[in-house]
Amino acid sequence: ARVVPLGEHRLRGLDRPESLSQVGAPGDRAGFPALRTLPARPTNLPAQATTFVGRETELLRLRDLLLAPHPGPVTLTGPAGVGKSRLAIRAASDLLDRFEGGCWFADLSDVRDPGGLADAVLQALSVPGETKPVEQVGDLLRTRPPLLLVLDTFDHLAAGCRGTVRAWVECAPESRVLITSRSSTGIPGEREERLEPFPLPDGPASDAVRLFCERARESKPDFGLTAENLPDVVSICRELDGIPLAIELAASRIRILQPGAMLRKLGQKFQLLRSLRQDAAPRQQTLSGAIEWSLELLTPAERRVFEKLSVFRGGFVAGVAADVIGPEASPEVIESLRKKSLLSARDYPWGRRHLMYRLIHEYAGRLWSQSATPAERRALEIRHAEAAIRYVRSLDAAARPELHGEMLERLGAASENLSAVTERALSRLASATDDAEAIRDLEFAAAACLALVRDIGARGSAAEWHQRIREVVAALESRPTLRPRMKPDLVVALLEEEALAARAINDGHRSRIAVDAAVSAAEDSGDGRLIAKALLARVRSRTFLGDLDGALRDCLRGEELTGNAAAAALRGPFLHSRSLIFKRQGRFEESHALVRTALELAVESGDLWQTAQCAISLGSLCELLNRTDEALSWYELASRQESRQGRQVSRLHTLGHRASILSRVGRHAEAMAMLEEAEALARVLGRRRFLGNLSALRTAILRRSGKAAEALAASASAIEAIRASGDTVQLAGILWERGSILQDLGRLEEAEPQLAEARAVFEMIPHPAGVLQCRLSEAQLWVAQGRLEEARAVMRPVLDLSREIPDFMRIQCLATLASVESARGDRAAAAEAARAFLRIHEATVWQGATQVEEMEALAVKMRALVSV
Repeated sequence: ARVVPLGEHRLRGLDRPESLSQVGAPGDRAGFPALRTLPARPTNLPAQATTFVGRETELLRLRDLLLAPHPGPVTLTGPAGVGKSRLAIRAASDLLDRFEGGCWFADLSDVRDPGGLADAVLQALSVPGETKPVEQVGDLLRTRPPLLLVLDTFDHLAAGCRGTVRAWVECAPESRVLITSRSSTGIPGEREERLEPFPLPDGPASDAVRLFCERARESKPDFGLTAENLPDVVSICRELDGIPLAIELAASRIRILQPGAMLRKLGQKFQLLRSLRQDAAPRQQTLSGAIEWSLELLTPAERRVFEKLSVFRGGFVAGVAADVIGPEASPEVIESLRKKSLLSARDYPWGRRHLMYRLIHEYAGRLWSQSATPAERRALEIRHAEAAIRYVRSLDAAARPELHGEMLERLGAASENLSAVTERALSRLASATDDAEAIRDLEFAAAACLALVRDIGARGSAAEWHQRIREVVAALESRPTLRPRMKPDLVVALLEEEALAARAINDGHRSRIAVDAAVSAAEDSGDGRLIAKALLARVRSRTFLGDLDGALRDCLRGEELTGNAAAAALRGPFLHSRSLIFKRQGRFEESHALVRTALELAVESGDLWQTAQCAISLGSLCELLNRTDEALSWYELASRQESRQGRQVSRLHTLGHRASILSRVGRHAEAMAMLEEAEALARVLGRRRFLGNLSALRTAILRRSGKAAEALAASASAIEAIRASGDTVQLAGILWERGSILQDLGRLEEAEPQLAEARAVFEMIPHPAGVLQCRLSEAQLWVAQGRLEEARAVMRPVLDLSREIPDFMRIQCLATLASVESARGDRAAAAEAARAFLRIHEATVWQGATQVEEMEALAVKMRALVSV
């Protein structure tokens, strides 16, 4: 073959020129047509020493803007280090074949006036400057073929040079100007394209992680992602806010620091992250240099406001900034900082919040700590704390039931500020010597933490919920002499919240201690409303921990207190709580009546959360009473209420209950899918107590769907989790379930002690319906073993049972008794039990196709016994 070198050519999409050759057969002199590669267009675009990563969408948008029939300049804006210059060069390189006059790059970082701007452009175009460079550039643009001119780092020239650029644009309407700047230029006809950092990564395919790896390999060729270092690399990129310059500087240190060590040192990022490249511009060699370049655009007053804004974390509302910093933080100054890319903004349905990228925020904090006195910093922190707590109280004052989800969103947006208030208050408390200051800081920490965990408790991790509350409670416990002088409502609310959070992570011991302390603090205050509120918290805690007698005593006492007007709003929650106690005692009809009243009160007051909770309770009761259709309708109501509130925890409860009812009516595949969704959500939220309950539900679904062996395995983990929670009612239920599964499998000797233990727990509660269920299972087991007299002795008293026992349970017992008497040969006794069965059966409307079929099958057998 014949090889003819064609020299170096620039190719679309590649940063560096490539050597090309033409290969042909020997003697073939025809060759190929002239190459249509980028060198066919004149350019001075700087060759890039590193690869270009990501930004595909941004490149497409820039291409569309630059090729559109609109002569105004395109301005690429964004914060320091986001990669504006690099993106502009890449966009121009990709468009080189579209501009006959070429693509030209002018670095303006050292330019200070219009004459300097014109000189820089002439230098870029390789044209000697004359006495009137501004007019000379205009003449060149007018006479040359259409070209693309990149004006890099135009920020500091906007005020004095926007008229010059406008005149050039008018001279050459077919040419295009691409500007990079921290802020828009104000040139008429300008179209702004905002460049944001890379999205925060969650895996190896993200642009931020790809960029880190590319630059790391340039520094250390054998670097590669592994299962061990991937989490550290992702965390580094997240810590650096996805800002490309910061990621590149971090990756360049890979020769001396492994990702794990680098992550640990990122607290000193401004000292650590320095470029090792000699060709980088000064503003690109360090993080502080890149940010300081932006600060040069600020007035002294703007710079001072910028520094003070570091007191906020995670953003702020402009009005709150003015409250904290003072009138100098006017809306105009805030907007100026946003336009100069030192702030970003996010619009919510309720208004706009301004944010700082983490790196810029940390730099502002460093400047503030250097320029302010300790007294100034402390005063600013205290004003910030007061404003944050006022903001939360304003949300409470304006709260309406239908806006509950929005309130959670607003609290979530304010969460980092609330965390800052808590941390700073606890830090000051550690060194406080004055009691008045210590009380103030404890109250700041308590109020901010309670607001913070409202969102976490409804939608977040249970472990984080408990950890944050425990920190403040521990500080409260460390200063016992201060507690009587604090606002009692804060103390009581804090202890109640700890009880709830401890129960969510299955720490029943800590929950009991906290809720008892809450009641004690409320009683010390003498405030009837606070006492009722604390008692309600203890009722719920004792109910779920199985202390039903104690719960009922507290509940009745609390209901007496709701006669006071201040505590009247708690009447419905107390009725609902008493219904839950009765439900756990097997007093289903009484429970049903109470919760219906509680639901009416919740609907009347517009309390969406309480409405959803009552609907869940009614669904659960109907499920226990075998009213499956009605149960589903209540769960659907609860689901509708939850969707309006945004509470993930409420959704968790509804998913579990709906899975249970679907399984009861034979829709096992749907039930299992819903159960798995609930389990996944419970793991995300860290609700260990609820995971135990879901394990019990998994056991029941597997058993109902005929998978006894799998159900038996599931029951073991469920028993372990529920024993740890201290929930005696749930424990008795899962013990009965396991005994019944063993019975299904024919392992009767193993089943008997499980059923006996379950019955003993139900008798201790006491729970008559649970005891009956166990007796029924024991009788069926003894029949299978031929122990007919023992079975008869247990089942015979069923004819005298109280009406509290649900019909579907009574009817099962009567059917079992009739079978036992028939097996013993006592036809009269069998017929008597069968007639009692048929009387209840004929007076009852059974719900659900599965249930109707089961009851009718039993009725056929009973009619046969009566006829005999």
